[in-house]
Amino acid sequence: MWKFLKWVSYIILALIILWFLALFLLIMFVNPNDYKPQIEKAFSEATGRTLALVGPIHWKIFPTVGLSLENVKIKNPNTLEEASGSTTHYPDFMVLNSANVSVQLWPLVHKKIEIDTISLTGVNLNLIENSPGKNNWTFNFQKNAENFDLKNSMSISKTSQIALKDQKKLADQNLSHIKQPMAGFQMPVEVKIQNVYIKDVNIHFQGSQPNQIWVLKNLNFTAHNLALGAIFPTHFGLTFIHPGSLPIVLSGSTNVKINLATPKQPLLVNLTNMSLHMNQSNLTGEFKFENATHIGGVSHIFGHWMLDQIDLANYLDLHGARLILGETMLHIDLNTQGFTPELFPSTLQGHIHAEIAQGILKGIDIGGMLTGLNQTVNDLVDSGNFAKALSMLAPSLPSFSATGKSPVINPDNGQKTLFQNFTYDGIVEKGVLNNPSVVLKGNQFELNASGEVNLNRQTLYYQADAFATPKDPDPNKNLILNFIISGPFADIHAGVDMEKLMPQIKTRMGLAVQNGLKNTVIPNEKGGLANTVQSTVKGSAENLKNLGNKVKQHLNGWFFDQ
Repeated sequence: MWKFLKWVSYIILALIILWFLALFLLIMFVNPNDYKPQIEKAFSEATGRTLALVGPIHWKIFPTVGLSLENVKIKNPNTLEEASGSTTHYPDFMVLNSANVSVQLWPLVHKKIEIDTISLTGVNLNLIENSPGKNNWTFNFQKNAENFDLKNSMSISKTSQIALKDQKKLADQNLSHIKQPMAGFQMPVEVKIQNVYIKDVNIHFQGSQPNQIWVLKNLNFTAHNLALGAIFPTHFGLTFIHPGSLPIVLSGSTNVKINLATPKQPLLVNLTNMSLHMNQSNLTGEFKFENATHIGGVSHIFGHWMLDQIDLANYLDLHGARLILGETMLHIDLNTQGFTPELFPSTLQGHIHAEIAQGILKGIDIGGMLTGLNQTVNDLVDSGNFAKALSMLAPSLPSFSATGKSPVINPDNGQKTLFQNFTYDGIVEKGVLNNPSVVLKGNQFELNASGEVNLNRQTLYYQADAFATPKDPDPNKNLILNFIISGPFADIHAGVDMEKLMPQIKTRMGLAVQNGLKNTVIPNEKGGLANTVQSTVKGSAENLKNLGNKVKQHLNGWFFDQ
């Protein structure tokens, strides 16, 4: 028995020695640089792009086996520059400074692939779209593969061509099967990746329109102990730059779990213990994406996040004002039948919920402005003294600095709007987000709104009513500012709803006339009463018109269209 075990151990040792000897001979006598032309040619025939392996390729033999390469370039498709003219020159689609991959040897014996390290350093990716549908990131693999098959089939016999067509038909059937979202995919062996390092990645996007430019700069990503179905930690950081906006510096970490789709199981991507730092804000939460469309189910999107604070002026054009939100909670729970243009977003449905504990708008006192406006109109009604009324309104109006066509708010002018306990509930049905009731309460004002966001048409429409609080017991003395926010996402406008505002103005004009007649002694001359009424109406109308123009001048760009 011992003799048998001894011989078995000798055989195993011999196999290991032969394995390492074969590997040593491979590394010693096979130079990967000799195969650069073949690699570049195969890539070009498969993709229609030019691959340039400029730098050297090196073997790595201890303690793991792997390859490293330097200075790799992928060119743009020829059609990109042809579409924009011969004088236009674009940077290469991708430039890679260095890449490394290494694997553990012993796990291969047990049908396991354990990749020790994958690293990419110094990646510059240029995404260019010079016209709708003409871009450099779309690779037409199938078209080039068909051309490759046709070119090679011309040099073989007719019998072989028939066999090739049969093989291609079978391949197309297999391709049609795998076109479903990873349906039926199963890993033939167990794969693990110990370390992933991605450093110094820069992505530049240039759209077909002049303002469609953004940059992801200094993208870094690390992950350890990656395996399907297992939770592994990740860390990342990047800077997002868009011309005209402040840079967004993002860094953080999250745990990731991925399950690939099978004939009986959905695709699952789960992010837990999310901890992100974005400029001066900190965000925590979780995100889950589950796709079961290939087995007759739906795609489920779930997210729950908590934000400690955020200054929206860093991300939105608020004409110089600053909107700082305190503790904020966002919850989404959505379903869709698929992500093709026929199904998304038209089949999207679910629920969106948000809560904001408190916030402050610096540069505008909405409560004081509405209170002053209300007092101004009421004072006109009571006394007709426009100068006095306007002096009451002036302190609450925002001050602008003329730096361009649009007015700019000074956030340090001492004016501010405080609000708290804002709750947002939205129901999504067939790609339309409905908000039947949105209530925002702050110091000396309240805002009620309702409307919808149509993701199918990419438009929104909201009606809002803002009024000063507390309300006057006399309903005729409560001015309500009605305005509409509407338009396509790329061109949203806000304006006063004159159909609702004009009846209020007419009511106050009538009250102004009545108060004017009470304080008027009727003259004895014929026609004196008519002249008095006409003068009173004309004076009240002019006062209200002047008041409206004054308010419109101050609020232009906020409640009124330019």
